[in-house]
Amino acid sequence: MDTLEYSFIYLSEDNKEKVDGDVARFHRGHNLSTPLFTGKDVVFTHPFLLPLLTKVARNHSAWGFCSTYMRLAPDKKEFKTAYGIIEAPQYCVSRVDVYARKGKERIGTVGVDTSHITPRFKLDSPPLKRTRKRGYNTYTKDIDKASRLINKSFFPRTLEERVDDMHSTLRTTLRSSASSKGTAYNNQWRGIRQHLRKHIEENWETFAPVCVGAGMEEEVANTFLKAKHEAGVLEKLSKSHTSVFVWLEDNRYMVRTQTQNILSKERMSVYTTDDLPTKYKQKIGMLKMLDDEHAVAGVGYRLHANSFLIFEEELDA
Repeated sequence: MDTLEYSFIYLSEDNKEKVDGDVARFHRGHNLSTPLFTGKDVVFTHPFLLPLLTKVARNHSAWGFCSTYMRLAPDKKEFKTAYGIIEAPQYCVSRVDVYARKGKERIGTVGVDTSHITPRFKLDSPPLKRTRKRGYNTYTKDIDKASRLINKSFFPRTLEERVDDMHSTLRTTLRSSASSKGTAYNNQWRGIRQHLRKHIEENWETFAPVCVGAGMEEEVANTFLKAKHEAGVLEKLSKSHTSVFVWLEDNRYMVRTQTQNILSKERMSVYTTDDLPTKYKQKIGMLKMLDDEHAVAGVGYRLHANSFLIFEEELDA
């Protein structure tokens, strides 16, 4: 178990790559042509935590240990070189994951808490979670008590528990996959509709029989283009900032106009039947022949017999 003294064995592959990269950059930064140290030389386990890990490893030789957390130590390690003494940063391992079943299952976490005046061990595992009333870890300063807690609460899941977890994972992944594929399909369908819509409208004579054959009512197919036209007229009029509102009361016409600037104040003029401008009179006459809540392209919209909205920009057309 002498290898336990070398904290480097606790590093995960990602941490190993990071440390080796940092060491290589340190060498390049100091123009060192010959490697003087490796990642193993600058990584150590917290001295308070190492005795517990050594004891646990000796009691459970089949277990594996891997560091998931590493921080820069406050001190630096000195190396003698031909150029003098250089200082390299050190990394402190203060939390280690414990694995059973040949590294396939994490059964707990062993770490050290340095937030107090004196350090203490912090332990976590599924059984400890179930018995803990609050917090995220179980703490103790006693190495023997920590060892007993580990022996008591660090163990692999039963076969039934592993099956339950795998079943739950499968169901969760299945729902996520179904949602993801459904979203991709809907996005593709929206794209198809976007490209097809204009083509279908422009070639409705060809598509109308197909739609009727697929179940569309024939009356709907016959009035489709008319409905599209009417909707376009109403939408254009509703967004127009230069339309003219006309209100008829007795023999007086209240005409309210609005300029291009929607923030400008609207102007109102009052006319009689005799002095109403011809450009208004012609369009009002056309709108009076419509049913209520109907519009004519280039003319305007009739709310009812006394209320109209006229296209201002097309009055001279």
